[in-house]
Formats: sequence, C-alpha cells, structure tokens
Amino acid sequence: LERLLTATDKMYVNKEELKCIILWQYYSCMRAGETLLMEWEHIHINEKEPEHSYIFVPKENQKTADKKGAEDRKVPLRPEFYHFVKDRVMKLKKNGQKFVFGHYWKTSTTLGSRFRVICKNAKVYNFKIHDLRHCAVSWYFVNTNLTDIEISKISGHIELSTLKRYATLRHS
Repeated sequence: LERLLTATDKMYVNKEELKCIILWQYYSCMRAGETLLMEWEHIHINEKEPEHSYIFVPKENQKTADKKGAEDRKVPLRPEFYHFVKDRVMKLKKNGQKFVFGHYWKTSTTLGSRFRVICKNAKVYNFKIHDLRHCAVSWYFVNTNLTDIEISKISGHIELSTLKRYATLRHS
C-alpha cells in the first residue's frame, strides 16, 4: 500500500485524488464503479457519534443491481476510514461538484489504466484496483465478529459462497 501511495507522486495530475481513491478502495469494500458513482451526499459523517458514520451505496449504482436480493447498502466507517474521510477526502470537495471521484475518472476502465501505471511505478505486479476491495473485505473477517451475512450487507456480495474464500481469515 505504501509503495502504491508513493508511486502516485510520479503521476502528472490528480496525485492527491489518486492517493485518496487508493485509500478509499482499501478501506471501503466498494467496487471501483460504485466509488466513481458516489456523490458527496452519500457520505454521512456523524462527528458526535463517529461509529454511526457511513457511506450510502444506492442499489442502482451497484454491479449487482439487477440481481435478486440486491438492495441499497451502508458501508460503515471504521475508525481509520472515518478519520481519512473527515480529514482528507472532505478537503477534495469543491463547489458545484456532485461526484466525489467520478469527475476525475469517468469509468472504472479509465481508473484501472491509471492504477496500472501506478502499479508499474511502484513495481507491484499482478495487482488490480479491485484487489484493494479484497483487502477491505478481509479486514472485516480478521478484525470483527460480524457474520458472513452482515459482511455481505456491507460489501454487496449477494452470493455468500463468494465470501467463503475469506472465512479462513477468522480466528475461530
């Protein structure tokens, strides 16, 4: 992660935005396409009770929107994600800007090509931006007592069988 973040300094434009989207993907469990469709109004920060802060992901912005069982979801902000959003991402907001990241990269394909350059600069191979989502999902299995169903509600995995690969990360 540190090598990826450092490698963004070799990019010509949107260095801070690239660092932020990499960290966003690392913390959020969101698919890149969902992140690009995310609007500022989807970020719900509760400064009095940070544990109640979340990101709203509307069903229609999800890859699985047309699947049975798809629903709107809320991605909670674990402590480090909360501070990252509050202290860093919110500084990116400009007047009249609807999307958090979507005005920098219109599609996940465009973002993916920028990420491949970053990986090359970082000497990180066989790694895609989607792999950061795996890091975020893994965090929930390692650091919480949430059930598979609760984690699937956060990550948007409709098929619980998809989460089986993470089950080995649990302590028990």
